[in-house]
Amino acid sequence: MKRSVALSLALAVALSTAGCGDDANTSSGPADCDHQVRLDGRTYTSHGYTDRDARQFGQAELAECHDFGPDAPGSVFPADPHHVPAWSFAGYSTDTVIGVRFDTKSFAVFVADDVSRQESDRIYRELGKASAPTS
Repeated sequence: MKRSVALSLALAVALSTAGCGDDANTSSGPADCDHQVRLDGRTYTSHGYTDRDARQFGQAELAECHDFGPDAPGSVFPADPHHVPAWSFAGYSTDTVIGVRFDTKSFAVFVADDVSRQESDRIYRELGKASAPTS
């Protein structure tokens, strides 16, 4: 079961874009979903992936995508959510950013929703694959 959740998350992140548009929740069509996790009451939204090293430190709740039907809510946390391992990146507070295993070599980068867009973009640029050290 854990493997299918991880695989589902990996597929969802791989197919995701930067997030929902301003008009995502309309009654005339499906809603877009942000890929989100929750840890210690704080919600984090996916901002891509990284190949950086990380250390497992806890478990995060995985949001579901409720994107069909009239007034679809989009990304929601169910009463009994699936849990996924949460990972920390050296030099970054887990209050700001966490990783979730993307595949055997990558992590999805989730930044806390209370972080400014500018700070969130900076964190992803630093952790993102393009900024990884080349040797």
